[in-house]
Amino acid sequence: MKRVSSFTVIVAFVCLALVGVALIPLLPVKLNPSRSLPGFTVGFSMPGTSSRVVEMEVTSKLEILIQQYAEEHIKPRLANIPGIYKVELSGATPMEWRLEYDSEQLRLLGVTLSDISEAVQRHYRKEFLGTHNVDTGNGSREWIRLTLVPESNSLGFNPIREELDKIYFRTGLTVLILLVFVWLITRKLKYLFLIVTSLAVNIAVALIFYYLFGLEMQLYSLAGITVSLNLVIDSTIVMTDHILHRRNLKAFLSVLAATLTTMGALVIIFFLDEKIRLNLQDFAAVVIINLAVSLMVALFFVPSMIEKIGLVRRITGKKRRLVLPLWTRRWAAACGFSYRRCTKAVTSPVMRRWCSMPTPTFPMAAPSSR
Repeated sequence: MKRVSSFTVIVAFVCLALVGVALIPLLPVKLNPSRSLPGFTVGFSMPGTSSRVVEMEVTSKLEILIQQYAEEHIKPRLANIPGIYKVELSGATPMEWRLEYDSEQLRLLGVTLSDISEAVQRHYRKEFLGTHNVDTGNGSREWIRLTLVPESNSLGFNPIREELDKIYFRTGLTVLILLVFVWLITRKLKYLFLIVTSLAVNIAVALIFYYLFGLEMQLYSLAGITVSLNLVIDSTIVMTDHILHRRNLKAFLSVLAATLTTMGALVIIFFLDEKIRLNLQDFAAVVIINLAVSLMVALFFVPSMIEKIGLVRRITGKKRRLVLPLWTRRWAAACGFSYRRCTKAVTSPVMRRWCSMPTPTFPMAAPSSR
C-alpha cells in the first residue's frame, strides 16, 4: 500500500482548518447557555395599555389559571410516577385583594389603617398582599406599589461584550504563557512553530464539530477551550519528542490511553441532574471534541510537519563527565587501593613459588578387621 505523502496530509488539515475558520460567524456567541428546562409560553397583546393595567387585568389572571390547571391536571399525574416523592408548584403570584374604605366612617369608629392591615393579616396569614389603596388626606386615593426599575444607560454599556472580551483576553494570555514555557525549554524556533501550527489547526478543525453539534460559544464553552489547550499541547509535545528520539509512532498508544481516560471522566457530566447538566454539557462537549481532534493531529499532522520542516534532534559531540559525591569518590579510591594491593600480593615471586610446590600426600592406615 502506497504511503500518503506528508505534503498531502498537511494540505488536508489546512483545508479543514480553513473550513472551521469560515464557520466562526455561524457559531452563536452568548454569555450564558440558552438551554433551559422544558416549559411553555403564553403570549398576549394589549396595545396602548399601561403596564399596571396589563398586569392587573391579564397577567395575574393568567398566572392563576395556569396554576389552577397545573394543580388539577399536571401535579396529580406527576405525583403518580414511581420514584417521585414530592411535587411543588412555584412562580405564580396569588390573587390580590383590593380594599376600599371610607376614611370618615373609620374616624368615627376609631379604626385606623393599621388595625385593618393587622386584621387582614390574621385572617389571611398565608395570602400575599401586593398592592394597597391609601387615602392621601385630600380626598384622593393612591396605589402604593414597590417596583425595581433598572436605570437607563445612555453610554451604551454592553456587559455581555465586556465579559466576553475578558474571557478572550484570559484565553490568549493562557496560550502565550504555554508557548513561552515551550520556548524556554526547547530554544528551537522550528519546535515552537510546530506547537503553534498544531494548536491552531486543532482549534480550527474543532470549530467544524462545534457547528455540527450545535454548540454555543458562551461562558462554559470558552472555559472548556481554555482548559483543553494544555491537554492538546501535551499530546503534541509527547508525540514530537518521541518521534525525534525513537523515530516511530509507538507513543501514540500512551497518548490515546491518557486522552480516553480524560474523555471518559467528562462523560459523567451528561448523567448529572438536568439543572446542572444544562450548564456544563457544553463545557464537557468542547473538551471532548478538542481532545478527539488532538489525537488525529498528533497521529497524522505532527509527523508530517516534522518531516517537512526538518526538525531533528540536537546531538552534541561533547562527552559528559559524571560528577560523583565526595564520599563516593573516597570509597572508590579505597576499593581501588585494596584491589591493587591484593593483585600485587598474588602476582609476587614468593606466591608463585608457593603455588608451584607439590602438594604433600599422607598415607592412610587401613582399618583393622577385628
